[in-house]
Amino acid sequence: MKRLAISLFFTLFISQTANASVIALFGDRGEKNTVANKLMSLGHTVTTFGTNINGDLSVYDSVWGISAFDPLSTSEQTVLSNYLASGGGLYLTGERPCCETLNSSLTSFVNGVLDAPTVQIGGLGDAGSVGYINPTVVGNLANLPNTVTTWSPNASGGISGVLANNVFASTATNVTNAAAWDMDDLVGDAGRLVVMMDVNWHTNGQLDLLENIEVFLSSASILQQTPTPQVNVSAPTNSVYMLLGLAGIVMMRRKKRA
Repeated sequence: MKRLAISLFFTLFISQTANASVIALFGDRGEKNTVANKLMSLGHTVTTFGTNINGDLSVYDSVWGISAFDPLSTSEQTVLSNYLASGGGLYLTGERPCCETLNSSLTSFVNGVLDAPTVQIGGLGDAGSVGYINPTVVGNLANLPNTVTTWSPNASGGISGVLANNVFASTATNVTNAAAWDMDDLVGDAGRLVVMMDVNWHTNGQLDLLENIEVFLSSASILQQTPTPQVNVSAPTNSVYMLLGLAGIVMMRRKKRA
């Protein structure tokens, strides 16, 4: 509970602090160029890779996989799993029934990094062209820095086995078509992960939603690096001072990285 409270505090703080993240993009779809341009318009530095990604990713605040067909290889799954374990933020796209090879690899990967490996990505038919954002999704993802209520995929696939607070978006018939996991959901209590079940939505606008995702993902590395204070609930004044002091540490780190 303490870790969740501190995580929420720093997510709130970070969302209000100007930050230029260092981001890596990879994948088999041209939409990654659209994503790169949008992220750069928000002030971030973006490195675009080819279809696959390997090697040391520790210099990146977040990594985005923009694919529809090419599955995550065993080596990629290892690299990305290690990246999450080091406190990184990872975004991946799944798809509708066109692309079950990719979806199957995502199922394997995601279950490998979750504390509760119960999800199935894809294999659920078409989930439609609307997603209603869950206002209570982890990390205040629906509200920071923008309040977002809907997602507009072109044609999404579905995800099953997702816990209620990890549902990022769902259809009118309650099929999950986007999910998010915070550090407390992942093996080793490190990293953040978002899976959206459509790759084409990136051409539909919704810069506010993209910004929320990036803030959520890039906050993971700072939260991981920041020690969790021992909050004494009987001494609220000391707790506040502790939080403000840690907030100052975050500000100094961000200034050094700018």
